[in-house]
Amino acid sequence: MKGTQEYILTLSCPDATGIVHAVSGLLYQAGCNIVDSQQFGDVAEDDATGRFFMRVHFAAPPQLSDTATLEALFGHVRKQFGLALHFHAREVRPRLMLMVSQHGHCLNDLLFRVRSNQMAVDVPCVVSNHTTHAELVRGHGVAFHHLPLAPGADASARQAQEQRVLDLVRGERIDLVVLALLSFSVVGDGMYALTDGWAWWVRGIAFSVLVLVLTSAVHLPVGFWAGYLHEHHWELSTQSLGGWWRDRLKGLAVTVALTTSLLVGLLAVARVFPAAWPVIVAGASALVVFGLSFVSPVVLEPLFNRFRPLPDRELAMTLRDLAARAGVGARPAAVRGLPAADQAQSRRHPRRGRR
Repeated sequence: MKGTQEYILTLSCPDATGIVHAVSGLLYQAGCNIVDSQQFGDVAEDDATGRFFMRVHFAAPPQLSDTATLEALFGHVRKQFGLALHFHAREVRPRLMLMVSQHGHCLNDLLFRVRSNQMAVDVPCVVSNHTTHAELVRGHGVAFHHLPLAPGADASARQAQEQRVLDLVRGERIDLVVLALLSFSVVGDGMYALTDGWAWWVRGIAFSVLVLVLTSAVHLPVGFWAGYLHEHHWELSTQSLGGWWRDRLKGLAVTVALTTSLLVGLLAVARVFPAAWPVIVAGASALVVFGLSFVSPVVLEPLFNRFRPLPDRELAMTLRDLAARAGVGARPAAVRGLPAADQAQSRRHPRRGRR
């Protein structure tokens, strides 16, 4: 509406009835028009805070031309419900400080979005402990501040650097500090340097093998307790320690083979079809899952279990009688992966024969 100014009201308070009515009613009585309203009560879960949250975008008439007047207008409602509220004028653009290290993907994305008016914010400065992206930042017309910190610096040096950052926050009137990074890994960077010059598919295989081996090593202690110690303690398994290790290594080999094959295929598709690869990969993934559901019992399962006809005719007949009484058709039974000694123990403990 002509002559109005738009504001964003955010508030939180202990959850109670009548909050939305009180807020919207007060805005209506003051001549405001609600453009958008969202609210949420954190009361459903066991660990809920019991608080109510609300965000209201509204247009205010000229007489409500500043946040101080709006806060005075909400004085009674604030006391009634214990509101913690904040008003922000939409025409006032938040001022952001970006902090970045040596990885510039997020920094470049944010600067582009600001420059193309996809984000209604101002970025007066960028702070970094490296000069890697100084030219990129200055190319967007933004001030670049280099605040280096030597490796192994002591606490006083870190405090001095933090103080310089705080001085910039106050001097530039910064509303929000953004860490412009996604993630970084010393191991990944080091291996990437070692593989410099390798073919793309070799590098993909090397990285996937590294990740899978490290992940298996991290999960190994829990897997050993749950899959070997725990099951043997309760006599749920008769598998030897050597057999358990062989199964783990075979499982890792199968995982590496499948994962690296799929990853190389994904990279190949992305290189050939850089725009359409998500659609192609989604369809291919569905086909792979569908295919593995048929291939796995025939190809993968025999790697871990041995299937052969059940030699004990008495036990076989017992199983067939049970199936007949239950009305279930039964074909010749098979035993899965148990040596002769383990089969004998299984007959002594019919509920404890699983490997």
